[in-house]
Amino acid sequence: MPRIRAALLFASLALALPAAAKQEEQPRLQLDAGATRAELAEQRARIEAAIRTEAYAEFKRTDRTALAERLDALEGALPEQGALAELPAERQAWVGSEQEKLNDLLDRAYADSRVTCVRQEQIGSSMRKRVCTTAAQRRRSSDEIRNLSRGVRNEESVDSQPAN
Repeated sequence: MPRIRAALLFASLALALPAAAKQEEQPRLQLDAGATRAELAEQRARIEAAIRTEAYAEFKRTDRTALAERLDALEGALPEQGALAELPAERQAWVGSEQEKLNDLLDRAYADSRVTCVRQEQIGSSMRKRVCTTAAQRRRSSDEIRNLSRGVRNEESVDSQPAN
């Protein structure tokens, strides 16, 4: 019995590790007080490489443009020589808020690109098919269905009103 428990524990850990490793792959902008332009350039390269992967498949073009503009603004805000700590306090606060906005943008795109697979039965068949969709695809689909049902209700309410 203890061997079975150990085997189950080992199997569950083996399955959990890839998920934990995948979560660590998500890049985040981390600018501490000693951050320099060179460190920002390294982090920018890592972020830009990550958003070209499948993990950010749902990253919209407008959001990519906003990300690049914010990174450019941050680069311009950091001193040519020296660190973030050398900037005035209000400029440091601005850099911190921009960093937070960038990370929110990355987090949202990462969450929207998360793929979930389900097994669905085919219409007219008892066979099941694996269907994988991103969170953003599921949200768009449910919004479309919701809008269609509202449209049908609106048309019915217009048709049912008596003519004057």
